[in-house]
Amino acid sequence: MKHFQAVFFGFLVTFVVVSAYSETITLNTISQTGYVSKYNAGDTERPGICIEIIREMGKIDPELKITGLEKQAATARIESMLDEKAIDIFFGLAKSSARETKYLFVEPELYSSSQCLFIRSDDNIDIKTFDDVKKLGKDGSVLVIAGSIQETYLKSVGGLVIDAGSTDTILNLNKLISGRGRFYYGSDFNTMEGISGQGLGSKVKALPVRFQPIGIYAAFPKNADAKIVKRVQVNLKKLNDLGILKALYKKYSE
Repeated sequence: MKHFQAVFFGFLVTFVVVSAYSETITLNTISQTGYVSKYNAGDTERPGICIEIIREMGKIDPELKITGLEKQAATARIESMLDEKAIDIFFGLAKSSARETKYLFVEPELYSSSQCLFIRSDDNIDIKTFDDVKKLGKDGSVLVIAGSIQETYLKSVGGLVIDAGSTDTILNLNKLISGRGRFYYGSDFNTMEGISGQGLGSKVKALPVRFQPIGIYAAFPKNADAKIVKRVQVNLKKLNDLGILKALYKKYSE
């Protein structure tokens, strides 16, 4: 089935109208650490949804070159690099009102996700709201990725015991398993990919309640060249109209 999907993507792109752009443009970007569903170049079968989207864009607009994926940085550093224009674009930034004041988010969104509380598989606690977590006090410590939009959200809730000592999903899951936190708060999309890839399905589980729906986008610095932003937008719209964004999301959700 995976082979069929790969062939299907290639078949679709073959019949896309040839790009109207003749000018070659190179945009520098970077990969994100800690989010294997987005960037996982070491896995040839599942290199990450953002890497695959960039590759599909290259098929419909081969004169738009995206470089820098061999480099990696955590979320906070990526934001600094956008602020400093050390990179031209980043694929996979969660949109928030604070970030919208600093960056241009390109429509359509790459995908969307909700956030979950993950617990150890032998923990039978029932949580409906964060008020339930607050009542646990120190016994309700919540692990979260440092510098993430999830950390910002938890701080805005107030009254929670937060551990943002790690920038990596897998490290946080291992901390959870070893009892160094009661909960891990993260994206359902990314965390489930990490659980599956590390074979942790028998050790951790997601609580059914969902929080904080978030759109994930390609983002430019605020004053980026409008023509280049439009070019990326047109390419992403083509991928969306062809169903490729949806198909890639489905692939990484299974």
